[in-house]
Amino acid sequence: QDADDALLKVRSGAAFDEVAQTITRASVQKGILVDEGTRDPAWDAAVFALTAGELSDVFQAGDSFYVVRLSDLQSARTQ
Repeated sequence: QDADDALLKVRSGAAFDEVAQTITRASVQKGILVDEGTRDPAWDAAVFALTAGELSDVFQAGDSFYVVRLSDLQSARTQ
């Protein structure tokens, strides 16, 4: 329920930081780089289906619920 409420607030224009302060176990991570295949498969399915700037619906990965805004998606590269 907390995640659904948070999503509604963010979609209404509230900042992630402001919304996270109202939820006891919430945290905000900005600007993190996540490689595909390094997180829970449910995370990959939800996040890597987004387009740049898009806000996800609430999804569960492991024991946690998430709302993610994808800022940028970079194509995979080989080293």
